[in-house]
Amino acid sequence: MAIDGYLLDTCVLSLLSRPAGDPLLERLNTHLSRLRNTIPLYMSSISWGEIEYGWRSGAPDRLRDADRKLLTQFLPLLVTRRTGEAYAEIKAKLFERYAPRVARGKRERVEQLIEPLSGHALGVQENDIWIAAQASERNLVLATGDRMQRIKAIIEGVGFPRFENWIQP
Repeated sequence: MAIDGYLLDTCVLSLLSRPAGDPLLERLNTHLSRLRNTIPLYMSSISWGEIEYGWRSGAPDRLRDADRKLLTQFLPLLVTRRTGEAYAEIKAKLFERYAPRVARGKRERVEQLIEPLSGHALGVQENDIWIAAQASERNLVLATGDRMQRIKAIIEGVGFPRFENWIQP
């Protein structure tokens, strides 16, 4: 199946603020040069929120302005109802495989509707589930450096999202 683009994970996007000559920035720029003008490159609104949080947690204004300009080169990817459906599918599979046994009973499942287990309780980051859902719904390769082992394990065999590690050599 052909891919429809790349979704850059937050950890990849954060490399853009590294100083010139940094090996991780160079690795990122190599990937971007190879793909730019040939296939769409997306940035999730979830990643924007994560980065915006970092800026508001103490980054100097001059860095925020420079980073914002760098990030506008990527197409924005918004959360849609289809994203929510893909998220629900991924999280349900994570729950089936990784929730504590005591939480999997019929009675406890009703409680999950009121107070669901967090991604943390399932051994994943909640925002990673959302970003993987966006990649899945749109047939995008998820360019990341995060291991996302549990998410990858439950998605295997589905075909998308496909993951590429852009940070580790």
